[in-house]
Amino acid sequence: MTTALPPARMGIIASLACLVGAQAAAADLSLVSIKVAAPITLDGTADAAWEQAPALKVALDKTPYKPDVYPGITSTSITLKSVHDGESVYFLLQYQDPTRSLARFPWIKQEDGSWKQMKKLDSTDHDNT
Repeated sequence: MTTALPPARMGIIASLACLVGAQAAAADLSLVSIKVAAPITLDGTADAAWEQAPALKVALDKTPYKPDVYPGITSTSITLKSVHDGESVYFLLQYQDPTRSLARFPWIKQEDGSWKQMKKLDSTDHDNT
């Protein structure tokens, strides 16, 4: 069984992957994808198949913008791994999030299978979760 990621999480992953790509290119680093025997189960847990994959570790400490009020993450390190099964390629991206903003504009799966973004805005229309 595979699980689709909600659009917001996909955007975060894509943004981080772009940042990793830019940092890796600048540092002349490479990500190597190894072959695994079976497809990876996408369930949010890194299973044993990931243990053999070499890790690309990149420090991210360049903020692309300066937030007005909320500082967010100013630096973190990312570990990126890749495996493939001959048909599909999979990526494991891990990073430390000191803000623990897991509930920030969360996406909740609805009974009909669609995703709905929940919002709790304050009087200035900023997220207050």
